[in-house]
Amino acid sequence: MAQFARQKIRERVLTGSLDPFIDALLDRYIQPFLVKLILKEGPGGSSWKPVMNTIDVLLWSVNPEKQSGDAERFAKINPRLLTNLAKAMEIGGASAFEIEQQTQQLREVQRRSFHANGAEHTSTAGTPDPSITAPDAPQARRETAALPPDDPHVRQVARLPIGVWVEFEGAGGQPVRCTLVARIDSIDKLFFVNQAGVKVAELSRMGLARELKAGTVRIVSEGALVDRALHALIGKLRSTVITR
Repeated sequence: MAQFARQKIRERVLTGSLDPFIDALLDRYIQPFLVKLILKEGPGGSSWKPVMNTIDVLLWSVNPEKQSGDAERFAKINPRLLTNLAKAMEIGGASAFEIEQQTQQLREVQRRSFHANGAEHTSTAGTPDPSITAPDAPQARRETAALPPDDPHVRQVARLPIGVWVEFEGAGGQPVRCTLVARIDSIDKLFFVNQAGVKVAELSRMGLARELKAGTVRIVSEGALVDRALHALIGKLRSTVITR
């Protein structure tokens, strides 16, 4: 069970390596909580999506590659994120002292992530999207100017339902089929997993609109194409408390 929990946590990590503290936090404190959750509800229980989304937001908060507006998003969601993590650690067996200590260290890692490369945050213009780095993920592309709000591709992204299947243009031109499993508006992120349920991409709404406009992403199906392996992960999960 512990191995399964660790696997599910690692499926959320897109980058090749993590800060050692974050690695230890996930293994020592979040993994025991996830084991208890699986034993209680199973991997497709009602709490699964909120927990996975919380892990996604945690990883985003310590990613040193920041974009314009991320500081404001971080200030908005971090109090709730820290509260959720503290509750998870408590359920996982951590003492009040350990929770306070881990929270303080997490704040420091988050602070450093916003000062990486000597900047509070970076602009999205002219920089690659840093969140598409999994081995089988779509190729990262350089950002261009924002599309106007009335652009049909921007409007299309706003209407995309959870469970929609898309194909990204992968390495060597090979298509990478993914499904949208989470939309976290507070950090402007859309999360995609492959047919095995492994997260392979996270994009801003504008980033996905650009991909659609460039023709490097195409919509495969807007609902019907949901296989059994992903049904429990998509169709039966509640919205997270930090998606707004």
